[in-house]
Amino acid sequence: MAVAIGSRNARRLLTRAVILFCALGASSGMSAVVGGSQKIVFPAPRNTSNYARLNTTLSQDLTNFTLCVHMRTDMSSTDQMTLVSYATGQEPNELVLGLSRNPNRVYLGVRDRYIRYVITANVSVWDGAWHAICATWRSRDGAWQIYADGVLSYSGSGLRVGQRSRVRSGGTWILAQSQDTLGGGSEVHQAFSGELSQVNLWDRVLSPAEIGTEWSEFCNHHGNVIDWTTTTIEVFGRATSERYLNCSNDNNDLKGFCEEEEVGQLTFPQTEEGRFSYSEERCRLIPDKPLATRFCRNSLDRTASWDEPVVLECNTTLRSLTQTTVTNETALTVATELQLITTRAETLSSDDVTDISTILRSVVNASATEQIGDSILTTTDNLMRVNTSVLQRSQQEKRGPTSAVQALETFADTVKLATGRFTSVRPGVALQAADVSPQDLDMGQGIAFTPKGNGSDSLTDCEISYFTTTGGDGPPRDAHISITLPANLASELQINNTTAVRLSHTLYNTSALFVQLSHAAKVVSRIIGSRIAGQQVKNLAQPVIINFVATKHLSPEEVKKVKCVFWDFEAEGGQGAWSPEGCETQREDNGRYTCACNHLTNFAVIFGYADHEEPLKFITTVGCYVSIICLVLTLLSFIATWKHHRSVAKTHAKNQRLVLINLCVALLAVYIIFLAGIDKTAPPIGCTAVAALLHYFLLAALMWMAVEAINIFQAIVQVFDHHVSTRFVLKAAAVAWGFPLVAAVSTVGPSSHFKYRMNNTCWLALTPMTYAFLIPAGLILLFNMVVFSIVMYKLIRGESKQKMLTGARRRESDRGWIVRQLRRAFSIMALFGLTWVFGFFVIRPETTDEQHTDHTRAVFAYLFSIFTTLQGLLIFIFHCVMREDVKKLLKSICKGKKRKDQYVVNRRKLPFSGDDRPHFMELNPLQPDNRAEQCEELA
Repeated sequence: MAVAIGSRNARRLLTRAVILFCALGASSGMSAVVGGSQKIVFPAPRNTSNYARLNTTLSQDLTNFTLCVHMRTDMSSTDQMTLVSYATGQEPNELVLGLSRNPNRVYLGVRDRYIRYVITANVSVWDGAWHAICATWRSRDGAWQIYADGVLSYSGSGLRVGQRSRVRSGGTWILAQSQDTLGGGSEVHQAFSGELSQVNLWDRVLSPAEIGTEWSEFCNHHGNVIDWTTTTIEVFGRATSERYLNCSNDNNDLKGFCEEEEVGQLTFPQTEEGRFSYSEERCRLIPDKPLATRFCRNSLDRTASWDEPVVLECNTTLRSLTQTTVTNETALTVATELQLITTRAETLSSDDVTDISTILRSVVNASATEQIGDSILTTTDNLMRVNTSVLQRSQQEKRGPTSAVQALETFADTVKLATGRFTSVRPGVALQAADVSPQDLDMGQGIAFTPKGNGSDSLTDCEISYFTTTGGDGPPRDAHISITLPANLASELQINNTTAVRLSHTLYNTSALFVQLSHAAKVVSRIIGSRIAGQQVKNLAQPVIINFVATKHLSPEEVKKVKCVFWDFEAEGGQGAWSPEGCETQREDNGRYTCACNHLTNFAVIFGYADHEEPLKFITTVGCYVSIICLVLTLLSFIATWKHHRSVAKTHAKNQRLVLINLCVALLAVYIIFLAGIDKTAPPIGCTAVAALLHYFLLAALMWMAVEAINIFQAIVQVFDHHVSTRFVLKAAAVAWGFPLVAAVSTVGPSSHFKYRMNNTCWLALTPMTYAFLIPAGLILLFNMVVFSIVMYKLIRGESKQKMLTGARRRESDRGWIVRQLRRAFSIMALFGLTWVFGFFVIRPETTDEQHTDHTRAVFAYLFSIFTTLQGLLIFIFHCVMREDVKKLLKSICKGKKRKDQYVVNRRKLPFSGDDRPHFMELNPLQPDNRAEQCEELA
């Protein structure tokens, strides 16, 4: 179940707006927790965006201190790591505590002076296990001490001696990063990857007895300057907070460790249950890669036990895995390598995500054991941490995130259960699969996830409970999310076999893998789903009930707009989208929402659901038909007035006529191809042809708009014909029709190296659309905007000068003058295609204010659809109906046969001329009849 913010199907909407101006975005966030029994996890690989900030400072200078911290490295680095740094405006290295691997040592810095001493051999702090590190200092003689797990390892004096050598107040405390400037200036090679907890600070030197030698004593530390249990910690980047079991009061939790163990020549450090452990021994040429890994599993007796080790290949890469044939024998090794590769989630590309999803499906199809499942869950959890824009690109190109979700569901359907139930939980995803009898299924099965009350947002800190409705049970009142199946479900589905059926539940902490390309809905709660293997559960008589607590606050107005939806894998041509079909919102009670749906799948709730697809589709379709009719009429008008234009001597006028004809042809082709084939995805080769033709004629239309800009610039700014080549149109045609051909052919030609078109629409995929359409279109529109500004300036200034010369006075309230300028502006805009600029405002930016952005993008989507699809109508109005030669044609048709020698000369100018000389003369009858007057009104 989830809550999402934003409109649905925006990318498809924009596709129907002809151009498909769509793009992607992402941002990293910050969360705040109270230290309490929490630990902060800083994932590998190290980077400067993963850190935590203590929401406290020093109220007064320190002349003495004791600083203690619980830490565990992830063994992924051989460099130095900063555990705690304190910076002031005067000195970024006011107080620093860190460690380095080679040799195994701790360093302490005060006012940018350091001591570095090797920890005694019997205590290794770089072994992947938890250690308590304490450092003391006093300014009187610079005396310092380093404790590791309660053992005094080294001590000395002379570190910043003197009363003036004190740790100054008013600074910033940062965990896992150094500070070269106050609160910033971090360096990757000094960052920490691993886990930190219990950071406590005293304003005095603790005695060895106060520091203690046992974990029960270490967990009882409460600093009088910084007390971890009450301090608010702001967590940034991919760092997360989880429950710290070493200092838990729950005796059951204290059993959740697999002790350090040696297997042959491999050593595996102490590891929490539900986690992978990596051998201390590393590949010789790749120091960051362990030689083996094994999983610490929670046994039925609630104690942790080791799985068998899986030995890894040092030369295995993601590329080599894509070329590996996955069999029953190799599936475990491939799955293990995959979860190790994905630990560096922020380095993965969209192609990597796609390859990983493909390999996941191959592994699941080859073998589905619980040991493989643990690797699959870890890989899925890692994928949820990939950059949002990368996931969106992978979804658009090969549906990578969707494939990962479907691979997990397939595994849930087919996993070979060692017992009657398989449960695996990671910080971002949880899976529970069980075999239940039809009789038990009829009892109304339910599952709930309840946080343990420690402020952690990790799923590993949730209690999982099961219940049945026929027994009068229900989800716990404090559950954050639950799903309840209706009673008599097996009977309704006509499951009459005596064997058990597979029932599975999945829970996702975020919507990262549910990528809706048409619009990235903002999910503000967890997502929950259920399925029965081999059954399509839909149109149920009694609904499935889903309860959840939103993870973000919604205002009363937002709550009114809440809608329940589900993830439809088949929507938008298989790309997937949120759909409200079969779901309804039952109630909301103080931030708790209840939904009822008549089917099983992955559910969500969104607020502000605004389905713009149908209105935009209607506007686009009608606009295209109207423009087609108008463009045909415009071309017919040129044919009807051809004799008149042959007598026109002006080169500008001839060029204008030919350029406009080419523009009309290009736009006519765009509208016809769009209506005829944009959604015809079968057969694939036909869809590819439609995409290529649309690409070609869209670029050609834009190029002819640029030619219009050049021609009008010459007519208005340069004025005289000797500036205009008689071969201007021939040269322009070679470029305007030739460049799009080169772009289209060069894009569709090497399409075997990248995805050429979308799956659900006959239009370019992201990569070719960006480089072969959006960039050229943006440059052309920018050029046209500059020319438009110059032309309008010259027209307005020229008219002002003309009035000054004739002695006319222009009043600010001159409506005629304002109307003339607006008419000129819209007339030129229709030729230059400036309304296409609206499409770029629909491109999704990287912003945190998604709700405001969604409304703004919807407005520009409507503007874009209206003006772009009606460009043919605008051309018809301003450059056909209002054209002088067309007016003359209408008058001549209405007047019939004219009498000779009864004409007067009516001097007129072209619409865009700035001089006073007449460009052609029109002959009108002296005494027009009534039909002529009626035609005059129409013209």
